[in-house]
Amino acid sequence: MPAYTYSGRNAALELVTGTIEAESTEAVVQQLVARGVAVVDVNAARMVEADVVAPSWWEKFNAPRITPDDVILFTRQMYTLQRTSVPILRALDGLKESTANRSLAAVLGDIRYDLDQGRDLSTAMGRHPEVFSLFYVAMVKVGEISGRMAEVFNRLFIHLEFEKDVREQVRAALRYPSFVLIASAIAMVILNMFVIPVFANVFAGMNASL
Repeated sequence: MPAYTYSGRNAALELVTGTIEAESTEAVVQQLVARGVAVVDVNAARMVEADVVAPSWWEKFNAPRITPDDVILFTRQMYTLQRTSVPILRALDGLKESTANRSLAAVLGDIRYDLDQGRDLSTAMGRHPEVFSLFYVAMVKVGEISGRMAEVFNRLFIHLEFEKDVREQVRAALRYPSFVLIASAIAMVILNMFVIPVFANVFAGMNASL
């Protein structure tokens, strides 16, 4: 019997996802409606785990880094897709195919697979702490509970943009002091290696102490 992944909302408007074996998508919808779940999306389950090949150490070494800008762009796109009522599973599939960062695409694929296994989006994101912070995951959890995912992703986008601006301002403020310290260190090295030895030789030739 084929398996189908689904996403929907329960009576408390909480996002529920999982996998069901049924003869057709209509049978899946009937089962979910009987459970009191408002169906959002139903797709044929893909055997992702069997196709996954662990990357080699060389692939991990050459994998592009996921930058804060990548996370900001992903958050902005999720906000736009959620605002237009695009199902999360479909949104993740689309973003995975469109992103130019291979590492981020792999993370989105893992999250998609976790959702297929019945995990919440916040739980799936929490399995990638190097990409999504504890604050990010907690906010997504709030969105799942309240059913206001679009608003949560919008607030996350604003928060991440603010953090980015603060980092850039700190770097700009430290740039000049860093330049002064480096220049001073270079000057001290030149004085000790080239200038002071010359004076030492002059004083030694005059039989005087430096």
